[in-house]
Amino acid sequence: MLEIACGTGLWSEHLARHATHLTAIDTAPEVIDLNRQRLENQDHVSYEQADIFNWQPPKRYDAVFFSFWISHVPADHFELFWQKVRSALKDDGRSYRIVKIYYEPEDLAARLAALGWQSDLKRSTDYFLYGSGGPL
Repeated sequence: MLEIACGTGLWSEHLARHATHLTAIDTAPEVIDLNRQRLENQDHVSYEQADIFNWQPPKRYDAVFFSFWISHVPADHFELFWQKVRSALKDDGRSYRIVKIYYEPEDLAARLAALGWQSDLKRSTDYFLYGSGGPL
């Protein structure tokens, strides 16, 4: 697995638990040092200090992970970044169907009520639903 812009290891810590091998890349040596400290004694984690836009993947990975990174990709590097991700991924021929249902709070509350659940649901300003509830 490849982690782009690994930072201080907040996500690396979780990824390392599920990866056979994790390659963590970041441009800043200081954050790589912090990441190493957070993940000490993790022999299956390796680090590369590099600018992702100039870096060439030494191999292809089963998965590429990045979090809170896309907002740091300059507009004129957008295509290059996605080409880099594609070149780093193994092509295993598999495809996936991902289901994402955007419920309206009242529709979801009604479906839950029909199953015997009470809920108080609201939409955040960022389109997420949140709330509380429990069995009737």
